[in-house]
Amino acid sequence: MLVTFNTQAKVRKSLSQVYEEINKKEFIYIDRGCIVNIIHIMQVKNGEVVLKNKETLPISRSHIQSTKELINTFWGNEL
Repeated sequence: MLVTFNTQAKVRKSLSQVYEEINKKEFIYIDRGCIVNIIHIMQVKNGEVVLKNKETLPISRSHIQSTKELINTFWGNEL
């Protein structure tokens, strides 16, 4: 399932295939089953990302450090 700001769509591809097709630096894996656009992340708190719309998504323990690093790198390069 792909979720965007105002739509949802079912996709018959693996998440890794979708990730490869997106091929944009602002999209990151935060969990085995979740890719997020960094632009919509407001903060990382208690093992979760908080999105601009106030929704929270869990970050797997194996991705928490890389998620923080990727967010810092992305925003450091964009500012």
